[in-house]
Amino acid sequence: MIYKKRTMPTRLQALLALERRLPLNHPLQRQIAQHKYERQAGYAGELEYDKYLIEFKPDYSHAILHDVTLRQDGIYFQMDSILITPGEVILSEIKNIAGRVIVKPNPLQFIRESPTGERTTMRNPVTELERKTQLLKKWMLERGIKMPVRCLVVFAYENELVIEAKSPVDILFTYEVPIYLRQLEVKQLISTRQLHNIAQTMNQNDCPFTPTPLVQTYKLDSKEIKPGIHCPKCNHTGMHWIKEAWHCPQCRYRNRAEHTEAIVDWFLLMDHKLTNQQFCNFVGAPNRHIARRMLVRSGVQLVGKRKTAYYIRKE
Repeated sequence: MIYKKRTMPTRLQALLALERRLPLNHPLQRQIAQHKYERQAGYAGELEYDKYLIEFKPDYSHAILHDVTLRQDGIYFQMDSILITPGEVILSEIKNIAGRVIVKPNPLQFIRESPTGERTTMRNPVTELERKTQLLKKWMLERGIKMPVRCLVVFAYENELVIEAKSPVDILFTYEVPIYLRQLEVKQLISTRQLHNIAQTMNQNDCPFTPTPLVQTYKLDSKEIKPGIHCPKCNHTGMHWIKEAWHCPQCRYRNRAEHTEAIVDWFLLMDHKLTNQQFCNFVGAPNRHIARRMLVRSGVQLVGKRKTAYYIRKE
């Protein structure tokens, strides 16, 4: 059973919004496009993993959680995918790497070789998993959960993989994952109810990543960000509020709730706070009264009163 589905990473959402709201000739567009491509590749790899994991349908109770971030001793640690069985917790670290991957010993290294023969050292996924395992075990122990943790490094697509050193964790391709999991010997260490409680506790304690607004990351002037409501039909930015709805002057598309995307864009790009006046200026709302109604209906949280009031995203 899937307790937490995978959604588009917040950083990728932010990059897509930034690309849309910067001028096409902006000097950072190429860099942003590269960063977007890298994030999209990682997300595509995770979706490929999810596609094959659906084939895993054992006759025992299990729980699946995707993209979970927990906090232990003030440290946040993110896990690509978690599978809880009656006998163990299985963490999967998913990699979408093009080209040849070489695993070398002493010390254990993952080296990426491009089609032109250029070699670069990857961040070691085994070390990443060992760190996450230590934190997860401590997190579980503090909640009275005693379960062994197994780790997998999963490559999203069938690279040429050359393993010159024995890895302390198993290395698989996504299509191998269902077969691998079905072959595991599963011990009954916990009941179905306990398994459900562990999955629920992890889900309830998930700490979604809140990135720094991208104007700070890329050192942009807020004036460089194009304001306005984005039309989902023709991609024009600059819809007008007419007769209780947003109207696109380009394609005549009409909708009442298109400002919700602009609110998300603001938090991803500009600031973690949003005042009524900032909202009016950013989306082109006719006045503060209409703006207030839009903000309230959008589900943001009001902090403070009167002149000091501002809105934040609900956790």
